[in-house]
Amino acid sequence: MISFLENWVILQELGNKRGQAGKEVIGACVTTADAGMAATDRIAKGAVESLSNASMIMIIGLVAALAVGVLAAFFITRSITGPVNRIISGLNEGANQVASASGQVSSSSQSMAEGASQQAASIEETSSSMEEMASMTKKNAENAGNADGLMIGRGAQGRPWIFQELMNGLQNGSVFTPLAKIQLRDIMLGHLEDMHRFYGESTGIRVARKHLTWYCQSLVNADEFRYEVVRVRSAEEQLRLTREYFDREGGGISIAA
Repeated sequence: MISFLENWVILQELGNKRGQAGKEVIGACVTTADAGMAATDRIAKGAVESLSNASMIMIIGLVAALAVGVLAAFFITRSITGPVNRIISGLNEGANQVASASGQVSSSSQSMAEGASQQAASIEETSSSMEEMASMTKKNAENAGNADGLMIGRGAQGRPWIFQELMNGLQNGSVFTPLAKIQLRDIMLGHLEDMHRFYGESTGIRVARKHLTWYCQSLVNADEFRYEVVRVRSAEEQLRLTREYFDREGGGISIAA
């Protein structure tokens, strides 16, 4: 019995020790749990703070990247558009130069065409004169004994009134009084109008040029008039220049006067 009690007491003491040990274990667990919660809280706060910092850094980085991108795009665009603008400016300048050169070429071509037309007219006049000279040479060969008639024919070029002068001299034994300016003008204008009417305006103008040249050989101060009148391209211009020549002072007077 005593042994049983002793054992029971021992067991009670052991139970008390176990209870005390359990309480200590539970206290240690609570302490450990509290420490773990505190550590977890600290870790969570650190994570939140790190995340905030990371977010701020990322936002700053994005803003910086955006600014750098905008600046890079600006400089890249400028580096591309600058040469393109210079090329466009060069092309525009080249186009203007080409247009100017084209205008000069066109003007030169027109001048050359006018010169060619004038040369053609001169050649035609020369050809016509050659034909007349050939015809007159043939007549000279056929009428070698009638030299007076031949001289009259050449002398009548540019002076169609010579026949009236000669007839007056042969019939009256006196020299024919030179024609007045208005008479010379009317003869020349009538002759020009007859040629324009007979040959048509285009051919009549060219045929009239040689006759105007012959007329000018018998008139004073006619060099400028001859230079202008053989280059016109219309019948009206030929008639107008002829009238103006006779209207000017010192013009329209026969050298024979």
